Amino acid sequence: MVLPVEEFNELKELYQNAIHHWCAVDDVESSSSLQRLQQLMSELEPHLAKKSRTARLWLQYCHYVDMLKSFIVLNGWVTGLAIYPVFRRC
Repeated sequence: MVLPVEEFNELKELYQNAIHHWCAVDDVESSSSLQRLQQLMSELEPHLAKKSRTARLWLQYCHYVDMLKSFIVLNGWVTGLAIYPVFRRC
């Protein structure tokens, strides 16, 4: 469960491009390195939840925030909500 150095560097570059608006959202979402990181995190979550009650609570909180964000996007309430920290990724 290790991210190779090349993918890590690609993620750093992707992050820099995203925060400076140098790339489209579709480019970020379609990144193979980001998909690999998401896969690794999904594999790691159950182990963290078993090992630590605090980690389990944080993971549960992040899932709730993701659900809320999905609900807001589906209902078209996105305008203006990006300024609130809770609507950024936890």
